[in-house]
Amino acid sequence: TRWSFSSKKTTCKRSLQANSFWRKETILISRTERKREISLCKTGRFTRSERVKRSEEIRNLFKNGERITIHGAKLFLIPNNLEKNRIAFALPRNFGNAVERNRCKRLSREAYRKLKAHIKKGFDMIFLVYPGSDSYQKRCAMFYTLVQKAGILEG
Repeated sequence: TRWSFSSKKTTCKRSLQANSFWRKETILISRTERKREISLCKTGRFTRSERVKRSEEIRNLFKNGERITIHGAKLFLIPNNLEKNRIAFALPRNFGNAVERNRCKRLSREAYRKLKAHIKKGFDMIFLVYPGSDSYQKRCAMFYTLVQKAGILEG
């Protein structure tokens, strides 16, 4: 088999999606048979400085943080006196295999990234997700409901 390489630059579908950085998107969040529409804009990358990484900070969040619970997820939060929010994503020990865990974390990060422009600043958070049916719309609805119950949603 011969391989031919060309110097012509090609663009894939994924890079075209990344170029539509400021494109407005609408997410339908359904809860108890009614639908709300939220217009969200892409908010860029989920950077390292926005993550809770140190184990003592994570332990402190689990121990002393305020707990907000809905079916399938929990949110632990505590004020951090910073100009930005920091977040970690956690799963219980019995959560499927590595592929399922990684997919769950990817969906959770994306749901947070889409909603982070609408969340009040100055909190450390842990988003804990339990096993169940995963979809992007359900994850967005879960995260929106938790943030709303916590009272940290702007507007």
